[in-house]
Amino acid sequence: MQAQIAPMEQSTYKPRTPLMRQYFGARSQHPGVILLMRVGDFYEAYGEDAETIAGILNITLTARDDGGCRVPMAGVPYHAVERYVARLLQGGLRVALMDQVEDPKQAKGLVKRRVTRVVSAGTVFEDALLDAGANNYLVAAVVGNPASGIGVVDVSTGEFLATELAGEHRVERLTEEICRLEPAEVLVPNTQPELAERLKQAISAPVTLFS
Repeated sequence: MQAQIAPMEQSTYKPRTPLMRQYFGARSQHPGVILLMRVGDFYEAYGEDAETIAGILNITLTARDDGGCRVPMAGVPYHAVERYVARLLQGGLRVALMDQVEDPKQAKGLVKRRVTRVVSAGTVFEDALLDAGANNYLVAAVVGNPASGIGVVDVSTGEFLATELAGEHRVERLTEEICRLEPAEVLVPNTQPELAERLKQAISAPVTLFS
């Protein structure tokens, strides 16, 4: 079921209830991620995040009432969240988990919650989120003059590699080396968007600009 926020557009939506203010307040502090918030026995997402995960995970998109507004909502059972997070990571998304940090039975009013972890394809280390038969490389790449560099880490094993490429055709050689590594994720300085676009065309892994 496609839930719609009414009567306002989602882009101008302002949360009204404490739970929605808590979720969207945390969401604004973590741009570029899917935020899953623990609510009872589920991790839930709202708004555009709910629509995104419902499509990728093939789960029901419903809605939560927020002071007269119907806010899109989708959720997954807390005991299976790692399996669903793995599928979101495979889709090239980054995921933030927002957990309950006090016993709901002891809470006075709204349960306290905070983001306890942000995961991406290259930073996971739990066995449930990894392919046991392959490395899970996180690569950082930069083009320089006279040399370009690549740093490689597998946080699940502690393996670290680094190399420098100098001379002619170093950008092409850097791209070839990254393709050979088959990384889970690549980081590129935000001052080099051309390199990021080149890598996006060459590999299937997510490429993220960083400052």
